[in-house]
Amino acid sequence: MRTRSSLAAFMAIGLSGCGLSYSRLPEVWDQTKDPNATVNLEIQVKNAIRCELKKGTVDARSLQPTVRYVGNKVVSTPEDSYMPDSWGVLIQLTLQADEKSSLTPGASYKTPLTNSQTFSVGLGGQLSSENIHYHKYNFYYSAQELAEPMIGSSCAPDFDLGPKTTSSPLVDASNLGIREWLTAAVQVIDFHRSSRAARNGEGPPLGVAGTQSDSSQYDNKFIVITDASVAATWSLIRVSTPSSPLFDTSRTRTHELLMTLAPGASSFQAAKDKSGKTVFVRVNRPSQAAVDAHNAALIGSAVSNALQGR
Repeated sequence: MRTRSSLAAFMAIGLSGCGLSYSRLPEVWDQTKDPNATVNLEIQVKNAIRCELKKGTVDARSLQPTVRYVGNKVVSTPEDSYMPDSWGVLIQLTLQADEKSSLTPGASYKTPLTNSQTFSVGLGGQLSSENIHYHKYNFYYSAQELAEPMIGSSCAPDFDLGPKTTSSPLVDASNLGIREWLTAAVQVIDFHRSSRAARNGEGPPLGVAGTQSDSSQYDNKFIVITDASVAATWSLIRVSTPSSPLFDTSRTRTHELLMTLAPGASSFQAAKDKSGKTVFVRVNRPSQAAVDAHNAALIGSAVSNALQGR
């Protein structure tokens, strides 16, 4: 019993600042040993996501794509391969900490009456504080960039990304299924893909305004809750206190990753080569339809979080 009381008191002391100042995204054990714990946490999470996408792109491009015919003529183009250069992944990463503290004192004053009866008056109050702090990052990777070799990149095991953080489940991205999702998504998209405007079944897909045909979305959310409370109970002749917690503190971490895989849009832009000659360089970027689809998913996630109180 004493051990449980000591543990609860220790946790309460460790979380006693919850809600009284801005919430730190890393856990306290990372903050004490690393003065740059926040930036190192976010860099390691972002790098883990990118490396898993690169592995998934390599896996997808190693698959044999569907060969399409019109009559006896092959009409497949490089754009029909899995993860062609023009495709890409839109990403939003959200790291949030929600910290609360509340003090709820209460007491009952008892007056003895005749026949072993009592009259009691209860008094109580509450003082609480909450702080919600989050960082959101939006970025885009083209399939062309993701397909570049990982040799010498930040995906190498010995690449230095600062002190190892343990403050986010997203750091170990190999357990998030990103690689598997990407490899499966390109095959599902290709199977009975959306109708095309051209009669030969090639070219851009038909679609509804504000959406992206032949796209896939990934949403993964972790909610980690830490809570501690202290309850002190007295039962005297005239005064007693309730059994509810006198002091309660909690910390909720929400880490969410939302990604949209979709065909992109390519264009040629003028640029100067080393000799000063004008050349045209192909630039791959997300299509407006892909951006609209991603934004719709972001709005849906924001509404869901608001309804859940997260």
